[in-house]
Order: sequence, then structure tokens, then C-alpha cells
Amino acid sequence: MTFMSIKQFLKPELKKIIVGLLFFVLISLSLPTYSFKAPAYGIPLEFYYVGHDPSSIFCQLPPCPEPWFNFPNLLIDLFFWYLLSYLIVWIYDKLKKSSKK
Repeated sequence: MTFMSIKQFLKPELKKIIVGLLFFVLISLSLPTYSFKAPAYGIPLEFYYVGHDPSSIFCQLPPCPEPWFNFPNLLIDLFFWYLLSYLIVWIYDKLKKSSKK
């Protein structure tokens, strides 16, 4: 049994990038989390906070929180889904090779 190097494991491939982007879009962008009772996007870290509707009950006390975007959290989210996609593709390739034997 041979172990691949980290450099070989992290080598960019089109299928790894596509799987990572699919996970990012399907999970981080389509499933809002709720912090302070308002939707925010990003899993595992929130990178876009939508803010409250000014007519909301949560905005009765000024100032009402404004929407914000956190670029470092976006980069960390992308990196997280990228690494997870590498692991998923690696496991899939291992299972595919073992089933051919």
C-alpha cells in the first residue's frame, strides 16, 4: 500500500474543482443560517449577512443592523469546500479502483 504525497493529493483537477464549487453553491449559498434572527449565508463561516428588514420587530431599537460581506470568511469557506471535494474525489477514485480488481 502506498501513500500519496500532499502535493499529489492537492493537485488541481477539473473534477475536484467542479465538485468543490457544486458543494459551495448547493450548501453555502442555498442554505441560509440565521444569526440574530436574520439570514446569513456561508457554511462553515458566515460571509454574507443579509440584515434585518427595517419594518421587522428586531429593528425597533435603532440602529438596525446593516448587511455586510466578509471576504476572508468567503475565502475560508471556498478553501474548506475545496479540501472536502478533494477528499470525496480521492475516496471515489479509491473505491472505483478497488471495484475493478
